[in-house]
Formats: sequence, structure tokens, C-alpha cells
Amino acid sequence: MRQPLLTIACAAISFAIFGRFPAVAETPQPTSRPAATDGWKTIDARGQFSFTTPPDLKFQEVQGIDSYVGLYVSPTLRVGFDHGQYSSPLDEIAEKPGAVSNEETIHGRKARIVTDQHTVYVYFAKTNDDANNHNKLELDVEFKDPATLADAMAIIRSIQFPAVAPKN
Repeated sequence: MRQPLLTIACAAISFAIFGRFPAVAETPQPTSRPAATDGWKTIDARGQFSFTTPPDLKFQEVQGIDSYVGLYVSPTLRVGFDHGQYSSPLDEIAEKPGAVSNEETIHGRKARIVTDQHTVYVYFAKTNDDANNHNKLELDVEFKDPATLADAMAIIRSIQFPAVAPKN
């Protein structure tokens, strides 16, 4: 019985995010509400990219090995990112049972969005127009309550990149 419930939950997430259901899923009603982004703050990730979040998300120190990583947490959301040459294209996550994968353009950049029951992931294979910069971005938003799915998608869709990233 657990598998059909997971399928229905993922179908609802797909509808809430992409406005359509996967072809093989039944049609449950989405439970998320539109995000209210008034009062949100902009996170500037060292000039490499930016995104907006609810004001209660707090920065947590994390250390990357070969890339720039970041983590922001609140009682209802967790936002993490990995910006570098080896960021995950989300293939393993997309292959998990119940995961839904779609392509979308976010602020002019091609993005892959993968959702599962409590997380929305986004991957950008190209983060700026500099031919010598091969950095990619994987950002994920984990949400505890399905009611915050709209907030997770608003964070994902707020990501912006400069045309040419500043030199570090």
C-alpha cells in the first residue's frame, strides 16, 4: 500500500511544480499553496549566483572539497548547494522510485528539476556565458511539510546568474 501512496504524493508534487501530472499517475489534487515571497531576503553566493529565501533561513558553515558549497536552514526548510565543476547532474536521484524529472528554463538558463517526496533539486550545467568557466550548480530544497512545496519552488525559480562570473 505504501508504493501507491508514494506515487500519488509524487504526482501531486509534479502537478504543483510543473502544472501537469506524470503520464502514468492518477490525478490527485495538489495540496500546496502559492508562495508569498514578499519580505524574502536575497542570498548572494559570492557573486557566482543568487537566490531568494524566507527570512528565517540561517547560514550554516559547511566545507566543500573541490567546490563552493553552502547550507541555509530553518525549522521548515533546508537549502543546500554545490557550485563547481563536479556538481551532480541528479541522474541517481532521478532514477529513484517516485522521483519526477523535468527540464525548465530559469532566468534564461536551462535547468533540470527533480522532485521526490520531500526535496526539490535543480541542476544547471552552465552557470554563465564565460567559455573558460565550466562550473555547474546543484541546489536542493528540502521541505518538511507539503504546504511549503510552493516556497521550495519559489527558491528554485529565484536563482539568477551574472552573465560572466567575477574572478575569485
